Amino acid sequence: MKKFITELYLKFNKLPLWFGFLIFIIGLVCLIVFWDQIIEPRIEWLKGPLYYILAVTGYLGVGLFSAFWFVYLTISVIKKTKIGEIKMKELPKLFGILFLCFWWVLFTFVFIGAGINTLLLPFDMSLQSLGIVPYNNPTYFLDNPVYLFGYKIIPIFD
Repeated sequence: MKKFITELYLKFNKLPLWFGFLIFIIGLVCLIVFWDQIIEPRIEWLKGPLYYILAVTGYLGVGLFSAFWFVYLTISVIKKTKIGEIKMKELPKLFGILFLCFWWVLFTFVFIGAGINTLLLPFDMSLQSLGIVPYNNPTYFLDNPVYLFGYKIIPIFD
C-alpha cells in the first residue's frame, strides 16, 4: 500500500500544473458529492441532538462561568473593603464599576436565559411562555395567554 501511494505521488508530481489542478478540482467535486449523497444522510439523525447538546453546553457554560467569576470577584472585593465613608473623589470610579457590573450581570443573565430557553425548546416551552421573562410589548400577554399543561397560568381577561 505504501509503495502504491508513493508511486501515485511521484506520477502526480510529474503532471503539468494545469492537469494536476484539473484532477484536484474533479477530486474535490467527487468528495463533495460523496459527502452530500452518502455520508450526510446517514448522520442527519445526529445533527439535532448534537446541536442541542452543544447549544445548551455553550450558553450555560458561558453564563455560569461568568456568574461564578462575578460572584467570586465581588466576594473578594467585599473582603478587602473596609465599610465606612466614601470620599467624593472615589465616586466616579464607583459609578464606573457599578456601570461595568450592570453590563456584566446583564451579559450573564442573557446567556443563562438563552441556555434555559434552549433547554426548554424540545418541550415547546420558553421562559417567556412561562411568564418568567418580561413581556416584549405592553399587550404581549393579552394577545398570547400563557398555558401550562392546559391550565392558564397568567390570568388574562376572559
